[in-house]
This record gives sequence, structure tokens and C-alpha cells, in this order.
Amino acid sequence: KNIILLVNGDDSVQPFLNNKQKPWTRSLHHLTTQSSDHHHPVLSFKQFPRKDVLYMGSLKNIPMFVKQPDEYHRQIIVDTQQSSDEDPVTLSTTTAKKTESIWTRFIDLSLLGNIVFSIFAVSNFLTSLGFNVPYTFAGDLAMDLHVPESQKHYIVMSMGIGNTIGRIVIGFLADKKINRLALYNITLIIAGIATMVAPLAGPYLALHIGYASVFGFFSGGYVGLTSIIVVDLVGLEKLSDAFGVLLLFQGVAVAIGSPIVGALRELLGNYKIPYLLFGLFITVSGAMLFSIPPLMKRRQKSKHKVTQHDLDMGVVVYSEQNLTQTT
Repeated sequence: KNIILLVNGDDSVQPFLNNKQKPWTRSLHHLTTQSSDHHHPVLSFKQFPRKDVLYMGSLKNIPMFVKQPDEYHRQIIVDTQQSSDEDPVTLSTTTAKKTESIWTRFIDLSLLGNIVFSIFAVSNFLTSLGFNVPYTFAGDLAMDLHVPESQKHYIVMSMGIGNTIGRIVIGFLADKKINRLALYNITLIIAGIATMVAPLAGPYLALHIGYASVFGFFSGGYVGLTSIIVVDLVGLEKLSDAFGVLLLFQGVAVAIGSPIVGALRELLGNYKIPYLLFGLFITVSGAMLFSIPPLMKRRQKSKHKVTQHDLDMGVVVYSEQNLTQTT
């Protein structure tokens, strides 16, 4: 949502390099010598100039862009002057105030009041727990299963190639008239199953390459679809806010996921249980999202139903009965 820049109180940017001082000593000297009230260095939060900057789908999916392009651009461009007038976070600010300001500006936790988005956030947490496991441990798993060390790089290479192709193919499908949420769910389920069965590849390089290619393809689709599904659920105007919340969930999961896998490997002596467990997390993260269509249908009968403006900004009311179409 925002970009942090270190600038002076008078809005001038300090050079980072100096011929006589090392970068870090230059920065430290600057921070410790600027002590007057009107020259405190500030952490200035600069918003993205457009609310759709993180969107990876076609803007033709946004009804307002198609029907009223001028109005769309008026609503989607951020008033940077108003943003710059917000109270800056200075280095003289107390730690508590700085922390509170960062949290409130970067992460809009009020979005978790939307049950549909809350489910999506939990799903992203489970996905992120297992997402990096194959990328991090594929070579170690192969060595545990007696694949020659000289060949394990083919596995990681296959995963990378599959990831690239998956982003293109699944991203292309997402712009067609199919249910993007169902497509997203299926990519996660298949990626999770591929992770769960990976230890069954044994010493056979071809099987390792096969599972790595499948996981890479569908995990790439997951990455490409995430911003599209977020817009389908909360609308383009809230995309950057929603991403702030999702990155919080994802960051915690990524930080603890790989260390837990490593600890289980040390405890159990192999990767079978870690791959099975974390592959299950990914599978569940996809399966649980099938609860969203009935929840959205139920929401439409409440006072919190999707408005016409929400629909114009890309929110999709998924049909419970038909998972091949959007309504």
C-alpha cells in the first residue's frame, strides 16, 4: 500500500553515499545530528499513485473500466497531495506511536470483519506454510531418497520452468469467462497433493521432475491469481489494503514454515511426514475456499450485501450452484 522513504523534515532527500564517509556512518551521523524540532528525519509513507497497481488481471474484468473509463480513472488515482499532508512518522516519535502509525497505515485489520476475506486470509496462511517447502527442500528430499547429488538441480530447474508456464497459462485462463475462484482452489489442491506424494518418488529422477513440474505449474498459478481473487472478493479500491493484511498472514507463515520442516526432519530422520503435513495444509487451504460461494449468497440476503458500486469495482458474487460461471 505504501512505500517508506527516508527524507529530511524540509522534504529534501539526503544522499546515501559520501566520498569521505561510508554509507552507514553517513546515515548514522545524519540521524544523530539533526536534532532541531523542524529537522527531525521522517519516515514518510508514500501511497502508490494508483489503487490498481498490484492488480495482475485484465482491467476488462472491472465493469467500471469498461463502461465508464474516465470515472474509473478518477476513482482509482490516489490524491498524493492529501497523502503527503498526513502526519509523518518522525524519528523523534515514541516507539509506541511509531508502531501504531505503521500498523494503521499499512494494515487495515477492519477487512477481517468481512467473513469471506477472513477465510481467504486464513487460507493464505495455510498456503504460505507449505508453499516454500518444495522450493527449499526438494534437493534435500531427493538426496534422502538416494537420487544422485549431481542430478538434483534438474528438480529445482523443473519447478522453476513449471512455475513460469503456470503463471502464463493459468493467468490466461483467469481472464476467460470461467469461475476464477474455483480455478484458484483447484490450483492449490493440486499443488498440495503434489507435495504430499513427493516422498513416493523414491530414487527415480523422472518422478521427482514430474512432481516438481506439477507443483511449480500450479503454485505459479496461485501467485498469479491471488490479486485477481482479492479484487473479486473485496473490490479494486481495497486491493492494496487487503494485500497489507494478506502479507501479514503470509509473512508469519513463511517465517515459521521452513524452520518447522527442518526441525521435523531432524526429529524424524526423513521428510515424509513434513511433506505430508505441509502438503495437507496447502490442500486444505484450497478446499476451504469452496465455502465462499454459499457465504456470499448468504451475505446478499443480509444488510451487508454487495452494492452496485462494489460490483462496478470488480467484486464478483460467485454462484453456489454453478462453479464454472460467475454472476
